[in-house]
Amino acid sequence: MIKEIQPIRNEIFVYAAKILILLVMIVFSLMFLLLSISRFIESKTTINEKNAIILLGLIQNPAALEKASIISEQKGHIDKAVVEMELAIGLLELHSASPAILARYNNRLKHLQSKKEQADPKKEKVDPLNKAPLSSTGKVVNPWRN
Repeated sequence: MIKEIQPIRNEIFVYAAKILILLVMIVFSLMFLLLSISRFIESKTTINEKNAIILLGLIQNPAALEKASIISEQKGHIDKAVVEMELAIGLLELHSASPAILARYNNRLKHLQSKKEQADPKKEKVDPLNKAPLSSTGKVVNPWRN
């Protein structure tokens, strides 16, 4: 009977060692991934705005996007604050939020847009995704068309 228990103990030890090695590999992989993503987001190099919007789109909490908008506004990044509020409103509309909540978020968006226009009233309106100029109706103006 003792001879039968010994191989089982060895198998359990080998299995536990394999699991420990796998867990260590997963932890180091996640650490590397999270560090590289945080460096990418926080780096001072220019990030393509389209990629930044896609990353923000992964956030599924409108309240978090509103807080991010407040922080961006405090730092003076009104453009980013506007995009974050637009994403928050899109999420609220997607989940059929109450009109009172939508009105609160829309009021904040209007406030940010007016603040943005006051900061630079002569600046040409541009679509944030493809940098094409916008007409007075808000549609993209095609510079190649006559």
